[in-house]
Order: sequence, then structure tokens, then C-alpha cells
Amino acid sequence: MSVETCAIHLNNLLTRGQFPLVALVDGRVVGEAELLVGHEGERRGLVAHLSVIDVHRDYRGRGLGRALVEASKKLAQDSGAEMLTVVPEEEAKGFYEALGFALRERWIEVEVTPGRLREPHMEAGLVSLDPEDFDGMELVVGRYQSGANIAFNLCEEFAGCEVLDAGTSWAGVVEGVEFVAHFWEAPFLDRKKAYVWVKPDARRSLEDDVRLGVSTALALARSPISALVPEAVARELGEPTGVVVEFWGVDL
Repeated sequence: MSVETCAIHLNNLLTRGQFPLVALVDGRVVGEAELLVGHEGERRGLVAHLSVIDVHRDYRGRGLGRALVEASKKLAQDSGAEMLTVVPEEEAKGFYEALGFALRERWIEVEVTPGRLREPHMEAGLVSLDPEDFDGMELVVGRYQSGANIAFNLCEEFAGCEVLDAGTSWAGVVEGVEFVAHFWEAPFLDRKKAYVWVKPDARRSLEDDVRLGVSTALALARSPISALVPEAVARELGEPTGVVVEFWGVDL
């Protein structure tokens, strides 16, 4: 990011009640982290997710990364979250394990083609998204970061350009369940990447909502889609592409 773009990004985080953190050494910013907190309904509750963490290469090995994580833990706890999650790169897993994190969820990307699932009954329309649209909604399809994180990305703008542009967003009710869906239409892919949030209910399982979310996305896209789904239902819903996302967490 340029300095100007970074300033807009940090301002967007702050004005939406999120938490950018920095590590300072002699007045110089040498590390940064971004904590996003959002309520995803009765199944997950208040989710705190460490979206970004980085330390300047000249200052690594001095405990700054640990300090940023510990500060994020306190902010998450003060916000009322019961767990802090992160999606670590392979080489960072030992670092997070030493800080008490452990693997909590694995999500697998699958390619799904029309006709694979029953088309559900729904009422839906195209929408322009607002952060409030996601309050109490759980991300059940496309979870590569937390639901609050991806919702923030969808609504963030830089001089009128959305981060996940070249896409369409829908909202409505499917089989009596409120939902929000977004499709990212990358020009280099022959399929749309799907993201679906639903209003969770304790009477339904996550797996049932994932199936409903994927069938909703297929019905709206009318074309092949790629979707990140929980490992337990991945092969049932589509053909794995080889992309795996691991969520690690620590209880607060």
C-alpha cells in the first residue's frame, strides 16, 4: 500500500469500530496488526479475528509479534469475544502454537456445478452492501477469514473502488432463512467465487446452513462456482480444488 491508501484503510477500520495496532521502536512503526470483531449470531457469537500481523524484517525475533498478539488478545477479550482466531501461514504455525493457539476448523475449497444440488425456494434481489447488513449473520460459504473481516472488505472503498470489485451482491430469504450473498467474478477464472452469510438458528446445524448456502449461490450464479466449505461436507458438495484454509484459535 502507498502511505495515502494505508491511511484511508486505517481510517476505515477505526470509523467502523475495528482495531488497527502498531508496534513502535524509538518512535518508528515497525509492526502492525489488524483485529476485526463482529457478531455472527447465536452459533458463533462475537468473533474476534486477527486479520493481519506483520513485523518489519529488521525487527523480527525481538518479541514484537508476540506483543501484538497479546495486545490483540486483550482487545478481543475486552470486546466480549470468547476466542481469538487467525489463519496462519505454514511457517507461522509454530509461533501461534507457542502462544496457545490450536487448530479449530479446516475449510476446503470445492468447485460446484449447476444441477448438483436441489434449487431452493427464495426471494432475492441485487443490493449495495452496508456493514449493518452483516450484523448477526454467519459466513457459511467462502470463509477464508472471519465473516466480519470479509464483510469489511466488501464494504471498504478507495476513491469509489471496492476491494472485491467486479462482483454482485444479493440479499433475501431462502427457505425461510435470511441471507446475504456475494460473487467475485475474477476475469482469470471460469467460475465465480461465492460468499454466503445466513442468519443462524440453533435448530439448524452449520452443515445444513452450508448446504443451503451453496444451493443458494448456485441458483443465483447460474454457472459453476468455487466455495470454501467445512471439511466435513466438502466432498459431498463439490470437487476439491486443493485449497485448504485452517482456522487456529485461542480461548480468552
